[in-house]
Amino acid sequence: MASALVGFFLHAVFFLFIIAVAVRGSLAVGRHPTYQSMLRYGLEIQLLQDRNELSQYGIIGILRRQLRTVSSMGMSFNAIAFLGTAVVVYGPSIGTGGLSVIGYGLPAVALLSTALGATLAELASETPTAGGVYHAAYASGGGRAAAATGLLLLMGYIAKLTLLAGAFAYLANDYLVARFSFTATSVSYWICFLIVTASLAAVQQVASRAMRWLLSAGVWLQVLAASAMLGCLLVLFWPGEYSPAILYQWKDAALTGNVTMPAFLTGSLLLLLLFLGMDGSGLGAEECVEPRVHVPWAIFLSVAYSSLLVCMLLFFLSLLWNPGGDLLSEQGFGGAAVFLDTVGSEWGRGWWLPLILAALWLSCYSSLAASARALFSMARDGIFPIGSKLSTVSLRSALPLYAIWACAAAAIAVMAVLQSLYELAVTLPLASIAIVCLLAAYGIALSCRAWRGQGAKENGAPWHLGSWSSPIRYIAICWITAAVLLASVLLDPIGPATGTLMIAFSWLMARQLRLRRKRSGK
Repeated sequence: MASALVGFFLHAVFFLFIIAVAVRGSLAVGRHPTYQSMLRYGLEIQLLQDRNELSQYGIIGILRRQLRTVSSMGMSFNAIAFLGTAVVVYGPSIGTGGLSVIGYGLPAVALLSTALGATLAELASETPTAGGVYHAAYASGGGRAAAATGLLLLMGYIAKLTLLAGAFAYLANDYLVARFSFTATSVSYWICFLIVTASLAAVQQVASRAMRWLLSAGVWLQVLAASAMLGCLLVLFWPGEYSPAILYQWKDAALTGNVTMPAFLTGSLLLLLLFLGMDGSGLGAEECVEPRVHVPWAIFLSVAYSSLLVCMLLFFLSLLWNPGGDLLSEQGFGGAAVFLDTVGSEWGRGWWLPLILAALWLSCYSSLAASARALFSMARDGIFPIGSKLSTVSLRSALPLYAIWACAAAAIAVMAVLQSLYELAVTLPLASIAIVCLLAAYGIALSCRAWRGQGAKENGAPWHLGSWSSPIRYIAICWITAAVLLASVLLDPIGPATGTLMIAFSWLMARQLRLRRKRSGK
């Protein structure tokens, strides 16, 4: 009973923290002494203010500002991809760490990730550019810190894009096999993967003006699908075979013995994927109207709403856990079958699978958009040798098409390399790369910000946490440090190896950039 109370206490603290930060941010925007929204005077006036603020960073705004409220939130919400990611990591996380990863691990990770989201929202309010945390690191730590942050951010987003696209290809291949009765092979899987990856870039190129509608559709589709699943679980299945107390008894996946602490931590770390990508809206800041306010709200509310929905969904889903499942040790995308079978066997596959595939495609769309903006921003700053191409913006679509196609090609290359090393068991390596690289990028930017010492309010950020900023920032830095170290030890070693390689490469690029500027006299 006492252990269950601890779990419920974590959920209560998490819920109260969301409310407290939301109130704090709202009051800060309303009481800011210098910032004033121009939307009350019309959209054109606000766009003039946005262009003027961007010019202060030496940037000419050539990307189309079309994102508002829900569509801006869609960049982060869909990049987090809580529904698609839950399908991928639910089975492996419980199979590794037992049901207690849902009882204890999930609310703890959600609480700390929400704190991280709150402090990243402050950074986004300070620097409303397409670089996101990359430009925040540059403002506080200089070129080397920015190059390391940017490369880690880019690699992390490409890894998550590859993971989501790989999950889509696996489930689509499985769906087509069941529908048309042909034999699933690696060739059919790769055909699905190449089609989905190419379609993401092609849609962004051809239907650029539909971007805000697609981002909004991704938000509503995930919310409605998760709510429908939760409602069906409550009406048709719950209460399940087990009491909620089973989530707090430290049992292994088979419910025959106790789970070890390393296994529990590994399962909990996999759940981190449910929250990474929260800064996606910051990478779309130059395409958002009034980014100093809309973007931080988009980042914070995305991680908050995603956390609430996924905690409720997986909590009730775990009460229907099948301890005799034969996919508990699955390290590839086959672990997604655990989620689908738990939702409802053939009924789940026939009805929920198309919705999950649609949500996954829209999440891949946002992940590709976010990674392309990160690449475009670094190329615009001259970090990459072929930056002139990667920073080119199409006159017709007002999008960085070269950067978009380059990120799509990078996802294909990453999948090809990992499959040559791990065959089909690529979920854990991709998770390791995404977790280590994204968290390290966030950690560098926040550490530079903490070293600088000045508050967000003093930097002109209308969305800030006031006196709460420093404590929450240091909590986020400690959480990032612990999570990266644990991931380096418990997850696949390719993650920390990739992160180290990105940092080493960033120092070389920063050095070359300094030499080029010195030769040109800049």
